[in-house]
Amino acid sequence: MEPYFLYGILVAGSPAFGLEALLLGIGGKLFSTWKEKTEILIISSGIGLLLTGGSIGITQILSLDSLSPPLLCTMIFTLTFIAGGIISLKNEDGSKEDLPRREDTSEEEIKSMLKDRGLGRLIEEEKKDREN
Repeated sequence: MEPYFLYGILVAGSPAFGLEALLLGIGGKLFSTWKEKTEILIISSGIGLLLTGGSIGITQILSLDSLSPPLLCTMIFTLTFIAGGIISLKNEDGSKEDLPRREDTSEEEIKSMLKDRGLGRLIEEEKKDREN
C-alpha cells in the first residue's frame, strides 16, 4: 500500500483524533463546556492535524520503510493519549466534583421520591419479593 494513501486517510480523519483527545482530556464535560459545535469542530480539527502531522513527521524522521504503516498508526494513537493527558492537565475546571451525598435518608423518603418520579411500581415489586 502506498504510504501517501494512508497519509490522506489519516489527514481526512484527523478531526476524529482531535475530538478523541478532547474527550480524553475534558471528559463528559466537553459539550457542556462549549455550546458551539463549530468551535468544537475547529479546535478538534486543529488538534487532530497537529497529531497527524506529528506522527507522519516522526515516522518520516525514523524512516523505517517496512514498519511505516503500523508505526504510523501506533504513533498517532500514542500521541492522542498524550494530548488528552496534556489537555486534562491544562483544563481549568479539572476538579472532579461528586454530587453531595445525603447522609440520612429514611426508607419513607426514598419511597416518596420513587412515587414522585412515577416509579411506585418498584415499591410494590419489592413488597412481593419480600413476601416470597
